[in-house]
Parts: sequence; structure tokens; C-alpha cells
Amino acid sequence: MEQTVRLSSVPASPRTLLRAFATAFKRPRHAPRLPVYTMENLQPDPERLRAFKERFGYTGPFVPSTYWHTRLFGVRILLSAHKNFPFPLPGMVHLTDTIRQHHPVSPGDSLRMECRLGRMLAHEKGSAFETLTRLYRENTLVWEENTVNLHIGKTLFAEADYEPVAMDGLPAAHEQHIRIPGNMGRIYAGISGDFNPIHISTAGAKLFGFKRKLMHGWYGLNLILAQHPDIMAGPHEVYAAFKKPLYLPGDVMLRQQENGTETRFEIVDAKEGYPHLKGCLRKTATP
Repeated sequence: MEQTVRLSSVPASPRTLLRAFATAFKRPRHAPRLPVYTMENLQPDPERLRAFKERFGYTGPFVPSTYWHTRLFGVRILLSAHKNFPFPLPGMVHLTDTIRQHHPVSPGDSLRMECRLGRMLAHEKGSAFETLTRLYRENTLVWEENTVNLHIGKTLFAEADYEPVAMDGLPAAHEQHIRIPGNMGRIYAGISGDFNPIHISTAGAKLFGFKRKLMHGWYGLNLILAQHPDIMAGPHEVYAAFKKPLYLPGDVMLRQQENGTETRFEIVDAKEGYPHLKGCLRKTATP
């Protein structure tokens, strides 16, 4: 029988990060089923929502669909820090994210959240896994997210194969140059609560094998999505695949290409041209 853990508030990210980093020496194993975390009466944090929208240029009365990824960061980390979670958190690689907004959400809405571990996926570099999060207004599903992360190593107890979405490169005809500042990680952490040391400290990044601190992929993703207020205000789907890291400070090119109801986008290194992020934004119908 599936166990449910009811939360009274979203866990504080720094505290849960410490718990999760304490799993660094955990050996991957087939673990018992994890609980489902739930929370009633969830609402945006007014100050962080305001800062989030101002930072990226989101307009309009609704909550941006990507805001909930940052709002619920502490819940996902709490799941990863659970004693039965099969992998250590440090060194985990964020592969892809899919967000589906079925109905717009207003800042004053009261929502019910569910967060659980999804499938284990066979990946050529190890074991990938899904984290599934859903938001309901009364009994109506309004928002859902599937986050896929990778534990590098052996492939263990997979239920299915990891199947990335193939995306060709975009032409440079309509590109936008952006300078990502060196303090971006700290700015984004203040908004999102994601204080992962690889984004806010060169010393912290070196602990995990990187030469300098890295751009947070969600920072670049929101810079793109905020440019499409009409689509973001209605039912839509966002798919993002996170590629090579960008060291801070750094220069990138944002490229976009519209095709009917779908906009494909990518962020590439301004000098070398290799991708940091690829994805698409598409309108969907209300279920």
C-alpha cells in the first residue's frame, strides 16, 4: 500500500539540501517504494513570485507555469533525501523537464500538491529516474511536471528505456545575444531557493568536478519563455533538455523558431556554438 506523507508547508531548501548532500556515500540499490508527498492549500509565495516575474519579464495576472518548479524545489529535494531513495543526490545530472499547464493558475488559488518518484529508466550512462509532481484545484488537474535526472554509473532495475526527444539545431537568423553575469547563481537562488553549490560558488563547483560555477539551466529557460506571454497564459506544454554546462560569467545566443502553435528554442555557446539547452513550447487544448 502506498504511503502518504502530508506536509504542512514547503520544506526550506537549504535544510533539505544539507540532508540530501549527506547521502553522498550512499550506494545505489533497489529500495522499497517511496512515499507520496502531499500538501493542501498550496499558494505562491507572494514576494518570490513577484521577484520571479520581475527577473525574467513575465507579465499578466497568472502564475508562470515554470514558477512551480522553483516553488516546489524543497519537496523534490525532500524526496531525494529520503532513506529509501535509491541514489545519492550529489553528482546527479538534470536531463530533461516536461511541464504541462492544463488551466491557468491565479496567485490567490488554493491548490493540492502531489509529488512522487516515477519510473526508473535505462540510460547509456547509468540510471535515470522520473520525479512526478501534480497540482490540483479542487479535483481538477491544473499543472503537472515530469523531471528526469541521471545517476551516472551502472544501469540498475530499469522499467523502461530513456527516450530523449531528437531536436536539430536552429538557424542563427533570429538569435539574441545575452551576457550571463557571474552572480546569476546567487540571484536565481534567492528567487528559487535552489542553493546548489555548483551554481553559487566556484569552490562548491570544484567539489563536484567543475572548473567554475555553472549557469542554472532554468535561468536561461525562463528568459525564453517570458517572451511568449500569450502562449504561457493558456494551456501549454514546455519541454526542455539540458545539455552542456555553461561556466559563469558567460555569453550565449538565444535562438527561436516558430511553426504554427509550436516554438522551438535553444541556447548555444556564443563562441563555440555547442548547445546548453534545447526545447520547445507549444499550445495545447484544455482537457
